[in-house]
Amino acid sequence: MLAQETGHRLDMRFGELAEHYLEPARHPEWNGASHAKKVRSVTENWLLDESITVVVSSAVNRAGGSSSSAVPLREVQLQDLTASILIEALHHVRQARAYGTYRTAHECVTAIVAWAVKQRWAPPGWLDTRDVKRLADPRSGARRARQGRHIAPVPKDDIVPVDEVLRFRGSAQQLGGRRDALLLDLLAFAGPRIGEALALHVSRWWRDEDGNGWFDIEERADRTSKRQLPPKHRKHREMWVPAWLADDLEAIGPSTDSWWFPAPDGGTWPVDRWRVRRFDRWAEAVDWPVRADYCHHSTGDPPHDARSCPSNGQDRRRWRWSVHAWRHHAACYQLFEVGLDPEDVAGHLGHRDGYACWQLYVGARPRRELRLASSAAKAGDPRE
Repeated sequence: MLAQETGHRLDMRFGELAEHYLEPARHPEWNGASHAKKVRSVTENWLLDESITVVVSSAVNRAGGSSSSAVPLREVQLQDLTASILIEALHHVRQARAYGTYRTAHECVTAIVAWAVKQRWAPPGWLDTRDVKRLADPRSGARRARQGRHIAPVPKDDIVPVDEVLRFRGSAQQLGGRRDALLLDLLAFAGPRIGEALALHVSRWWRDEDGNGWFDIEERADRTSKRQLPPKHRKHREMWVPAWLADDLEAIGPSTDSWWFPAPDGGTWPVDRWRVRRFDRWAEAVDWPVRADYCHHSTGDPPHDARSCPSNGQDRRRWRWSVHAWRHHAACYQLFEVGLDPEDVAGHLGHRDGYACWQLYVGARPRRELRLASSAAKAGDPRE
């Protein structure tokens, strides 16, 4: 099978290549046995399944069959593999309504192909996967069409109350200064993600004629916590900042290198470092509530011992309200206090659409009885 001239194995079948790729010993970067089990499960049950078929003209002709015959993806030889074949295979996964599995299958396909080149079993440039990587994730549309009425709302307990927001802000201002307090204000009332807020640059800021502030935000194409994800097109959105907060931001101004919330040594904060050196410090100062099931990941530090922890030491979410709770508070503030249209709020926050945004937060809308009474009083007696 091994070509003596080049070392390439282009006469190998895709299924054989996948089996070699699935050996955990070849991947020291894999995060334990559970990750290897997930990759193997998706690859074997979906990509290498008999139902995942493609049309490969050259392979079919060599076999003497019809050019319209379907061949399982696992039987396709590497020399016949193209980007269109991989797209067709992923289309079968999508048609099977495996919406929760589609992204992982996408990761596995691109990772297997890249690994073949890395191992020199295929020559560089053998397969152009740019079109494969740009495939859109269809789960959002599927969720909306089939499960739109069952979007799980954000629990009320996960939305930090406004009095706790202000108490936390006071501690941040005492320990870090006014700029840190304004960062929390931006999170609590405008609603960017913490990584987006820490990366705000003066070149992306402007104000309209009504005094409102606007930031142009470029959403990341992938999640940096995982090694292999299909990079999507980067999305741009305009984030609204209330006029009173825009005035405060312009009063302090950006740093000398034009970042609004720079790190002490210049540049921008990495999110994890900011969370440890800033957020955790402020939370400890205000005696921020700790989750009852919190355990340190490795050492079992207080308040619990990892061996007796209900989560077996794997739950690293320490605080009752994480920094992401400020984003939930901002959504509720814009929807129910300011009264913005859900479509506008979805555009500011980067949600899919106004329907999804409303479904996420309508369960947290406060004071239902008071709203009924005040609305009825405002409407008056219809008999008059």
